[in-house]
Amino acid sequence: MRNDVLYLEVADTDENRNPQSVETVTVTVYVGNDADGLVIDTEIMTLTEGGETSGIFRSGAIAIVDTDAAAA
Repeated sequence: MRNDVLYLEVADTDENRNPQSVETVTVTVYVGNDADGLVIDTEIMTLTEGGETSGIFRSGAIAIVDTDAAAA
């Protein structure tokens, strides 16, 4: 089993609606398999802008586990 961390980041200056505050956006993440495009799961996540006028929104750390990876 292997543990990793990932971050979700979106750059969208249109979502920077108030230049005097740090804002949030809500995104839907679709998780699927590459073989036939089947959607296995969906997650709704809230991303926070990195600065008042950055237009760059990022999640907190997301822990992921690969249960197919060989144990070390």
